[in-house]
Parts: sequence; structure tokens; C-alpha cells
Amino acid sequence: MRMLIATLLFLAIGTAVVSSSDHPIIVSIIALIGNPEKFDGKRIIVVGFLSLEFESDILYLSREDSERGIPKNGLWVERTKQMIRNIEQLDGRYVVIEGIFSSERKGHMSITSGGIFQVIRCEPWIELKKLPHRTPGSSLRKPPTTP
Repeated sequence: MRMLIATLLFLAIGTAVVSSSDHPIIVSIIALIGNPEKFDGKRIIVVGFLSLEFESDILYLSREDSERGIPKNGLWVERTKQMIRNIEQLDGRYVVIEGIFSSERKGHMSITSGGIFQVIRCEPWIELKKLPHRTPGSSLRKPPTTP
């Protein structure tokens, strides 16, 4: 979870990665919500926590936002046939989605902060190896041993 948050913050602070107009922009939900006009109508790749429910298919910033019902911290997602076929692997999990971002399409009752349509990819996110737990102020290095 810490690695996911660190990755999202890096993407939000760092700006989007673009190699050409034909390639999708790798971006965070934070950047999409904070600067929707910058990404409106562009093909994007984004990671988030997917909740697939009746009239409420939302890619949330985090699992906690989904559990606490905070749709403004999420994006409406246009469900595809592939997503329906793979619902068990996608619903209630972190996923990577590729599609077109819209600042105007906000789903049922406009409860989200934007939307993703024309989804061409939605796959489970493979989490990176977790960092070792440490208490604040401690060092990851082992203390020197005394003879």
C-alpha cells in the first residue's frame, strides 16, 4: 500500500509521461482530479481501486475511499464486455485502466470527479514488493554489531 501511495504521489508531483500524441499518458487519479482540463479527451493509463456496482462503476484513489463511499475521490468508468467477463478478478481490487479521460462524464448523478470511457484495457494491478515496516525516525540499516 505504501508503494502504491508513493507511486501515485510521484506521478501527481512529477507530471505525466508522454512520448508522442499516439501514446497514452501515464497519470495518477490525483492529477486527473486536480487538473482535469489538462487531460480532457486524452488517452490515459491510471491505477486505482475499482468498484463495480449498479450505476456506480468507480475507479477510486484508494480502497478506503471506496469503503467510506467518497466518490469525488474517484472516476466513473464505462464498463466493457471484457470487464464483465473478468469481474471476479477486477471488482474490489486495484487495477490499471487505459481509456479516454473526460472531465464532463461523471457517471450516474454526476457523483464522481470525471470519467474514463472507451476503455481498451482493464487488468489487475500487480503490486510491487512491499517495503519493510519501520517506525518513524528509525533507520533501515542494521545497527553496527559490537565484537
